[in-house]
Amino acid sequence: MYISIEQARNELEALANKKDEYIETNILRYMEVVDNYTNTTFKLANAKDIADVDLDIYIQNKPLVEVSSLKYQATLLQVNVDYFVYNEDNLIVLENVHKFNQERRSITIDYIYGHKEVPRVVELVMLELLKLHEANLENDTLILSENMNNEYSYTNNSKTSTDLQKQILSKLNSFKQQIDIINRGNVKVYIV
Repeated sequence: MYISIEQARNELEALANKKDEYIETNILRYMEVVDNYTNTTFKLANAKDIADVDLDIYIQNKPLVEVSSLKYQATLLQVNVDYFVYNEDNLIVLENVHKFNQERRSITIDYIYGHKEVPRVVELVMLELLKLHEANLENDTLILSENMNNEYSYTNNSKTSTDLQKQILSKLNSFKQQIDIINRGNVKVYIV
């Protein structure tokens, strides 16, 4: 989880007397909101992509941490021999691409993506989302500034809950992964 139950309870007064299950459910809910907003995850996750044979293969999920395996049809390829991985670019480059038949969807990539550690700003955003949730439950449209370790706070009494959630999530814009999807027949092409 991006924040622990105890961290949420200790930093937010409104959660002090709430049950663990309640807090955990809301943490998981807002983790999904954060992941959907940024198009990434702040934990390590396994994924599988299927790609066409091409010199440059861009990985759909970012940031790329490690390629576990890469297969051409049923043949396992060797890293730094048959292909090279450029994690910072989310890129795999096939060596001697011409030795492979140019078949569609014949490359299978198993990989790990995400973040090894949850950045502090993500923890703070999670706390703010939980605080907003609790304020909404109390039908309180006023969100009071709560300074958390002098790092992050906001005050706004004229915006809707949706506007405030967007404002909170905007603190994660630097982590946002842009994925444009072009439909070509039955195939989705991801442009990163």
